[in-house]
Amino acid sequence: MIKKVIYIIAGTIITLFALFLGVSAILEHKPAPQEEAIHYPALKPLAENNIPDSLKIMTWNIGYAGLGENMTFFMDGGKDVRDSRERTLENLHHIIETIRTENPDIVLLQEVDINSKRTYHINQAQILQQEFPQYHIYFAPNLKSWFIPTPIKEPIGETHSGVAIMTRHKADSAIRHQYPSKFPWPVSMFNLKRCLLTAHFTLPGGRELLVGNTHCSAFDDGSMRKQETEFLYTLLKSRNGSSFIIGGDWNQYPEGYTPSDKELNDKNFVVQPLPSDSLKKIGRFIYDPSLHTARYNDKPYHPEHSTRTLIDYFFHSDDITAQEVRTLDLEFRHSDHHPVVTTVSLQK
Repeated sequence: MIKKVIYIIAGTIITLFALFLGVSAILEHKPAPQEEAIHYPALKPLAENNIPDSLKIMTWNIGYAGLGENMTFFMDGGKDVRDSRERTLENLHHIIETIRTENPDIVLLQEVDINSKRTYHINQAQILQQEFPQYHIYFAPNLKSWFIPTPIKEPIGETHSGVAIMTRHKADSAIRHQYPSKFPWPVSMFNLKRCLLTAHFTLPGGRELLVGNTHCSAFDDGSMRKQETEFLYTLLKSRNGSSFIIGGDWNQYPEGYTPSDKELNDKNFVVQPLPSDSLKKIGRFIYDPSLHTARYNDKPYHPEHSTRTLIDYFFHSDDITAQEVRTLDLEFRHSDHHPVVTTVSLQK
């Protein structure tokens, strides 16, 4: 009798697990190699849409406004899954105020949630559209799952998140490019589908400007990040004659930066060197060496004890001149990353 009950329970668990995998396979987000980005149009667009000779550009992984200095994250060795709704809204408010204070022409944001349990289903892109009515917002999903089952005790659940480009100047087009990197099945059904989001503009004289937002892989052995970098090189090289600037969270440190032993020996996230040999043939990297841009989330932030690294920066074509690049030291109060700002000249 006991064996029969055990068999029934085991059979039920196996059946439910198989059903869960089947539903997940049906509902899995399967993006095409290229897709048109979601467009949140400017509510009060500029009358003049010409791109100026000089642009101020910010890149910032906002950590879905849920990774302030008080938070840890379970995949980084911490214990937390999400912050309170009140603190999430507070973080988002301060993120908005920082962007407003810096007043950039273009903003590249990573980890923007539009319908996720972890951020109480707050549409952050829509709030940004309302707060910045002169900006067009282009959004591309890179994490879209009906239910992420980890951690078991408090699953992440429904998640719809991605990267966004905010720009005062309407783009001719905005394209989501699927990176070739992929985790093995069944993990791939619940993991990020990493992408590059590009916005395309026509400069005076007919020259094209490509502005890209990248968010590379994190929890791999480095091989997926290498694939993504090679993809980026091939894409940019194929657009011969176009000016470009790519910013984002590379999850790789740039040439010239020396990581600490803590960064290289963390058991959850190991920062990788950016394989830049190919990319250096077509452009150059710019970053602020004076400040780290991201913290490890194994414990709440502490200025003396937290592990930090440098993984947020820009890459631009040789016909663009960077006038400055600086990292804003916000002490990780409202995101586990710092924003990085550059001003560039587009004049040849």
